[in-house]
Amino acid sequence: MKDIKQADVKHYLETYYTDNSIGNDLKEAFDYIERNKHKNNFHKLFEDYLEDYNKKLLKTGTLLRDHVVYEYERVKQYNSELTETEGRYCNNKYHYYINYVNSINENYKFLGLDTNVICDCINKKISLFLELFLKYSKKLNLNIEIEPILNMSEDETYIFGRIYTENEMNISESNIILEGNMKWNNGDKAQLLNLTDMRNICFFLGQILAIKGKKEINQFSIKYYVSSVYAGLPSHLKVQIDKEFVLKHFNTKEIEEDNKIHENILHLYNNENIHIMICNGYIYNDNNYSEHLDNFLKVVNEKLPHVVLMFGPFLYIRNFSETIQKIGDINIIYENLFKKITKFAKNEILEKTHFFIIPSIYDSINIYPLPQPPFYYENSNFNSPNVHFLSNPSYIYINELKIALTSCDIVYNLTRNLLCRPSELKLFYLFEQILRQLSLFPSYPSEYNIEITKFKNLLFQPNRLPDIFIYPSFTNEKSYIKEVHKKLFICPYSIDVNKAQPGKFFSNIYILPPNQTNELSKRVILENVFICNNKTNNI
Repeated sequence: MKDIKQADVKHYLETYYTDNSIGNDLKEAFDYIERNKHKNNFHKLFEDYLEDYNKKLLKTGTLLRDHVVYEYERVKQYNSELTETEGRYCNNKYHYYINYVNSINENYKFLGLDTNVICDCINKKISLFLELFLKYSKKLNLNIEIEPILNMSEDETYIFGRIYTENEMNISESNIILEGNMKWNNGDKAQLLNLTDMRNICFFLGQILAIKGKKEINQFSIKYYVSSVYAGLPSHLKVQIDKEFVLKHFNTKEIEEDNKIHENILHLYNNENIHIMICNGYIYNDNNYSEHLDNFLKVVNEKLPHVVLMFGPFLYIRNFSETIQKIGDINIIYENLFKKITKFAKNEILEKTHFFIIPSIYDSINIYPLPQPPFYYENSNFNSPNVHFLSNPSYIYINELKIALTSCDIVYNLTRNLLCRPSELKLFYLFEQILRQLSLFPSYPSEYNIEITKFKNLLFQPNRLPDIFIYPSFTNEKSYIKEVHKKLFICPYSIDVNKAQPGKFFSNIYILPPNQTNELSKRVILENVFICNNKTNNI
């Protein structure tokens, strides 16, 4: 481990304390550390002093409390007519239910670009969805019979597979190809035609679907003149797939949590709302240390929400090459970050506030493709039962609700190579496909690196889709909520830092109890909060 530089120690201490200033006793400590920094125990001197200083602050009750008063500008983005209650005024924190399920828990070896392995996994995914499609067809009495792509019928037939284009070129009406699986289709492919006249379509690479059409065969290719498209699975309908099949193919921990029954949901709410605070986790901005996280934690300490969601990246790897050279060992930065959060979460007043930390594929120390395992942090002196390290993607469960989380922009991932019309329905169709493809990441190839051998870890089980999806997005809006098939897609902040500046912006989500209505869209409030300024409270 490299030595921590004096500048880093100074940054750390300057932002660690509530008023962001250095007292005389700390200045004396800096002088002492400066005189002794050539010694091998420099880091231990700093840690020992910091521990003593913390004890002093805790004893006097001044740590992260009553030092800062913030002024806010609040803008309700959704259900502005409803009334919310901040977490500090809620008396249901000993009543509400909270849990989480990771899509993956352990680190794993990822394979890179092995063509044979990729083809085998794609084939397995098509086969799984074909089985599911036939089960849905039977339960819904659709009487759809899937034929091989190369069949003897001269009439219209149904075929099934995934969308791709030659050389992954941009998708258009003239180059869409349906690829079947090996068992049913022997890997045959068919070009889809007659799409130009269809008024409502949505196609992207990797999309799994069935089409109805009439085939045309020549010595070079198979073509289908499409009359109907069944994109994905009708998973948004109240149809239950047999339990044995679901347990065999999907996340058993997710299924176990989904099957829990909360008999008295109103008791869990205690006639009060749930308060969730969400922030983007940048701690460096333009290669300079940002006070974003420190400011956000102070606001959390004031508002006392039920849940805090902190999305990576914390150190954005794309803009971080110069800073890496300045600060040395990145792991120390992350270790101090997690130590700060867990230490903070141990405050007695935050005992029932749960902190969830979600990594990003752009985090400097998390090298994994999707699905990403949680950050690894184990320090028995600082672990806190209300701080949880989640995978990307992951699920949290609050009372009767299942919430899917990811730090990735799921909208941009799909729109980068998309054929969709009418354009005004684009977001609706994309979110609908997330439901029908059982994944936040249904496209392949994807904007994000995906470990294709773990494709099942990226699927939600079909018998219970998430009620809410939370993700950041590069959007011109500050934030938004879109309802699709009674599910809520919530973008709490824009990835565009100019629109949602770290340290000056966070979002609140309030979930009201189902007293007046069970309709989720009428129970959720989305609020943007802009920190206008702050001042020291001398009282």
